[in-house]
Amino acid sequence: MRVPRGLRPALTRRVVALGTLAALLASCNEPPAPPARPGVVLEIDGIVVEEHELEPLLDYIRQSGDRIGRAAAVRAVLDRHVLPLRFAQREFAAQRAELAERATAFRRSVEASGNADPQLRSKGAILGGEPSGGLIGRSAMELAQAAWCFVEENLGQVSPVIEVPRGFCVMSVADYQPGLERSGDLVDAYQVPFYTHDKRAFSAWWDERKRALAGKLTWVNPEYADALPTWLR
Repeated sequence: MRVPRGLRPALTRRVVALGTLAALLASCNEPPAPPARPGVVLEIDGIVVEEHELEPLLDYIRQSGDRIGRAAAVRAVLDRHVLPLRFAQREFAAQRAELAERATAFRRSVEASGNADPQLRSKGAILGGEPSGGLIGRSAMELAQAAWCFVEENLGQVSPVIEVPRGFCVMSVADYQPGLERSGDLVDAYQVPFYTHDKRAFSAWWDERKRALAGKLTWVNPEYADALPTWLR
């Protein structure tokens, strides 16, 4: 049907107005975007995780030769390091403070006696130092441990105090064998642990804690929504 020429401007204005109204109504039905929180990744049970907590280990993963995407790398850092670390810091604060002091004092004593792998092994033996038992790969260590040990310039040196979910450790590397690719590098490492739990006990505690955290994710940065550990979704 042809619209008379004189009615066309009014009809056009009405169509535009209806279109605008429809767009406004549609926007009212959309869920509101979460408020901007610059630098924040997520908040869960009162724990706020910020981007700077992820960056050092994301850099390590990028340089390690592992061919994984950003979302998988963020998921690994959250799941294996940042989240268990933050909740352990809160739950075992007093014990960790004492262990941090002991680890720092031990590190100073090693530094005073030469600050090299042989001194760490000698002094660490009476404190339950743990050799790696030969050459091991990156996956055999905590992320924060591997980030220090798999730097060839650290061969023969003693690490600063390294904080991991279970507590603290001081490490050294006696041998570094590069692989055909960086992901295949191997090291002979030694650590002196200052831990709140052994591996099995800590794993059991963290599994229980994750179950208790179900449904307590209160905010997530939309840029990280696809990078959450599966137990958080």
